[in-house]
Amino acid sequence: MAKYCIILPCNIYVAPFYFKYENAFINLQLDFDLILWNRSGVKEKSKGNIISFDKKINSNDGDKSKFLDFVRFARFAKKTIKKNKYQKILCLSSYSATVALLSKFLSKKYKYYYWIDIRDYTYEYSNIYKMFMKRAILNSAETSISSPGFKDFLPTYDYLIVHNDNNNLESSVNKLKSDEVLNPIRISFIGNVRYYDQNKNILELFKNDDRFIIQFFGDGTDELVSYCKQKGINNVNFVGRFEPSQTETLYAKTDIINNCYGNSDFALKTSVSNKYYYSLKYLMPILVSENTYMEKLTHESGLGFTLKFEEQIKDRLFEWYNSLDKESIRINAKIKLNAILEDNKKFDEALRKFILTDKYR
Repeated sequence: MAKYCIILPCNIYVAPFYFKYENAFINLQLDFDLILWNRSGVKEKSKGNIISFDKKINSNDGDKSKFLDFVRFARFAKKTIKKNKYQKILCLSSYSATVALLSKFLSKKYKYYYWIDIRDYTYEYSNIYKMFMKRAILNSAETSISSPGFKDFLPTYDYLIVHNDNNNLESSVNKLKSDEVLNPIRISFIGNVRYYDQNKNILELFKNDDRFIIQFFGDGTDELVSYCKQKGINNVNFVGRFEPSQTETLYAKTDIINNCYGNSDFALKTSVSNKYYYSLKYLMPILVSENTYMEKLTHESGLGFTLKFEEQIKDRLFEWYNSLDKESIRINAKIKLNAILEDNKKFDEALRKFILTDKYR
């Protein structure tokens, strides 16, 4: 029986950061169980033993009744933990309030024997939720966060930085464009397609401008496909759900990464997207929303362009893209990548120590 378990309140294909943890167990040649919420009803593959909570749910519909399913998954996870008597637990993502709902149990029964990985701003607007999360964090062996911006809403704690990169940054590929003027420019959203209002605004902005092709690669494109047919938008390409192994191929068909999620809530303002790391790896320009942490990071590297919804922005983007200072970008990206690799080293060492050390704290 496995001594370790990972709790993941979603499907693996929408949580590529999961593989950081799976790889840690593979490298240590240790078995583990994966308590997973199979929201999409797909056949999951993992190097661990999957213990699946099979309940289909639309993660993007805003239905408040989903909270009952959150409670059911947390109970399922707790029951599984008590049955299998794991020695250590890794809670990946505070999504679906799983960590908060398990906070009393974890802090009492597994104090300093569980790890929390936080990837987003979720329900911190609720004082009760914040109280539960504070209890969980302060009694954890380690809590890692994927963006320093999260410190603005989390309790004071010595957080470990975990980057959203899963694309082998050590073998970075220089794919920055040549000096010739590129036309049309391919702007791609690659990943789980959400934020439909924002993406419809992007489609309207670039509608049938032959200097640009707008592309959406990933699960959830149906609504945008219908919208383009309805509005007569022709300079678009769509690919549905794809396997992680296809990711690099899709980036090879891209000139600018679309990372415009808007800034309508605290989560969007403070998060660091995994697209930031692809931008650095491939030296690929990236569109970002204003007044976000992503805007700050990408402008520092010279690869970021802030997209505002005004007609002249298209001319500015076309000119900006075709006059990039490649050498300056290479230097800045190298500095950023080295800092990320150093953080990754600290993270890997801490995770290894947590798994192998009987008493972590």
